Amino acid sequence: MPSSIRMPTSSFRLLLIALLLAVGLQIQAHPIPDVPVRASFDGAGGMVIRIEVDPRCFEADPNKAPSVLNKDQAAFPADKPADLKAKAAAYAARAVQFVLEPLGPQKPEFDFQFTAPENAPLLLPDDIVVLTGTWKTTIPAIAKSYSIKAMPEGTLSVLFFNEARGEKLERFQVLFPGESSYKLDLQSLQPVGQAAAEIVAADEPKVIISSRVVLLAAAVFVGLIWLMRQRAA
Repeated sequence: MPSSIRMPTSSFRLLLIALLLAVGLQIQAHPIPDVPVRASFDGAGGMVIRIEVDPRCFEADPNKAPSVLNKDQAAFPADKPADLKAKAAAYAARAVQFVLEPLGPQKPEFDFQFTAPENAPLLLPDDIVVLTGTWKTTIPAIAKSYSIKAMPEGTLSVLFFNEARGEKLERFQVLFPGESSYKLDLQSLQPVGQAAAEIVAADEPKVIISSRVVLLAAAVFVGLIWLMRQRAA
């Protein structure tokens, strides 16, 4: 006759809830930084490229480093803002290559400023601070297409966004180090090809889970199995 399994007690349920919350908090505590690149084309030869660099990119382990908050800037030494801007410029040059065909790789001259994500203003003390570099230029008449490459030295994923005549293109691309984006035709302002990297719908959530989260989830699973066996014994 099979042994009966007793229903979990209130203490068991509390432990289960605590373990699940631990996993949830671990996932949300320090979201993995990436490097968004947003290009805007006015259709009359004007182009604006913005690249967003999280200060955590400068840390030994960006995944563990806490985000810089707006309120933290008050405690910055006098030379730190300039130092962070210089690091952001160096990181952008190392992490992303910008290409106008048939001209080849370009060297944007970004003006870096402290902003909230997506170039939003910093308003609240707990707003997350990033460094947004802006490059405004005129597209050379000879240029036929625009694309980027996530360089291996960058280590983080690069997000490829484009906007044409004030309208966001409905797809963006997630590039991992070493991958190139599709080419954007500078006449039609539409993609003309698809690179090996996956093109992801703009409204599709991007979920990246670190190895620490996987290990924590595995530990929680093993712990739950052990507790269930203890309860059934």
